[in-house]
Amino acid sequence: MKANISILFTEGKGQLNIQLNRDGEEIANGSLQTSGTIPLADVQSRDVITLDGVCTGSAELNIDVPTKAATPTTYPDGNFNDTIRIL
Repeated sequence: MKANISILFTEGKGQLNIQLNRDGEEIANGSLQTSGTIPLADVQSRDVITLDGVCTGSAELNIDVPTKAATPTTYPDGNFNDTIRIL
């Protein structure tokens, strides 16, 4: 299935790096320097998305497929890291 990872940096400044992992292997990756969307073409149930980012102000992350932890998620000012599983 397809999935979109969207981020909104409230102060307009930030960076997001993602990796899509399946069975411990990297399947895809992407990065953004401003608010935007990273499309993923081949996402499967139980895949894991790892996030590494930094923002000024806050950042709201949304993934348009069912996940655990549920999105949207808001990250405060500074560095953030997260792991999200596709349901």
